[in-house]
Amino acid sequence: MTLERHLRRKAATKIYQTILDERAGRMHVDRNGRDYIRTFLGLSEMFSYIRSLSSTRVLDCGAGTTRGIADLSNSTLMDGLSAYATILQRRSEQTHIGLVGQQIFRTPAETLKKANHLRYGGIMCLNSIAYSDTPELVVDAIDTILVDGGVVKATFISPVVWNIQKQWSTHHAFSRLLQQYNYGIGMLPNVHEGVDVILAVKNKPECIAQHLLNEDYLTWQKQVI
Repeated sequence: MTLERHLRRKAATKIYQTILDERAGRMHVDRNGRDYIRTFLGLSEMFSYIRSLSSTRVLDCGAGTTRGIADLSNSTLMDGLSAYATILQRRSEQTHIGLVGQQIFRTPAETLKKANHLRYGGIMCLNSIAYSDTPELVVDAIDTILVDGGVVKATFISPVVWNIQKQWSTHHAFSRLLQQYNYGIGMLPNVHEGVDVILAVKNKPECIAQHLLNEDYLTWQKQVI
């Protein structure tokens, strides 16, 4: 069996288990826009940066009920940006004003197959890719759809509390792979709620990534929707 085939089988098993966990209510999938701002420790500075890129599309990867990205898309924080989302399964709650069906793709992070006909300036991953056991596939899929200079902002369980929530992965494998793909990486470790926040910028130095993180962290409590 080739390595890629092995990874895809491994990913399929984890995706199936994640869908079961969602249906059983073992995962928190209905976050609002304020939850996004709090967990990501701010988004305004990142959104401002995305407005300068060749694509102003923002993809919420693993959006759950899509309430969070819908709230953001209806706020001034996302003025001038277009919102899109990926989900693992359709839900009756996915009718939030701000997103239409053509902006919601049912596809896993390991392929992003139904979303990859477009290119994006930014990708948000709130407690989503952290559930993947195959970061190799996730990072490759993200790199395919992100424009040059595009940003990925993602949350992961901090190693400090990892022994409590081992269904999550820490950021280390993802960060290492992103660096191999020539992404500059910034990080805010275990600053809030036992979560590490990373921000990666495609083909840009680490200082830009860290600056975007730091600027949002300074103002996140004042960012309102």
